[in-house]
Amino acid sequence: MSTIAFDLGGVLLTDGSKTAWKRLDRELGIPADLSARLWETTLQQRADLGDIPEEAIWAELQRLEPGVSTQDIRGAFLEGYVEIPHGIEALLEAKAAGWEVALATNNVAAWLGYWRSRHAWMESIDVVCCSSDLGFRKPAPEFFEALLCQVADPHAYFVDDDDANCAAAAQTGFRAILADPEGAWPVPDFAAEARG
Repeated sequence: MSTIAFDLGGVLLTDGSKTAWKRLDRELGIPADLSARLWETTLQQRADLGDIPEEAIWAELQRLEPGVSTQDIRGAFLEGYVEIPHGIEALLEAKAAGWEVALATNNVAAWLGYWRSRHAWMESIDVVCCSSDLGFRKPAPEFFEALLCQVADPHAYFVDDDDANCAAAAQTGFRAILADPEGAWPVPDFAAEARG
């Protein structure tokens, strides 16, 4: 069985962690400069590695504007991840051609349930490899070794919008495809490869 693994932020959804801060400022009054700095310097890596409980992420951001609920912060943050049609169309095309579809993301596993409840195409994902479950994040070789152990195809495609992640994936044996800043990338001929 052929496999394609997709990064989430930048390939299937926009990277909401890069845009959430203006939304939190506009909707909830949490200063964008302070929340972005807190995320980048303290929270992101710990969240991606599963070193901080999800509730603690929102509680840290809430300290910047104590009158706001952590649920409102969570909702505003996660809604900032918007579908990228090119990636979703490719995912559905691969699935229709009989390919195994994997998700390979530096992200918080608990957030996947939120997006799954909003995006029906997420039900097409067969394998999930999430940094917060593994304890290491892309581009660490261990991430790609773990992904390789979970997928059916040892020469799977891997799509990401980060050069370093694509280089690390290629060193592990994946056929890496770099997505551009708009999330566009050359899509394999899924039907032809499935027949081959």
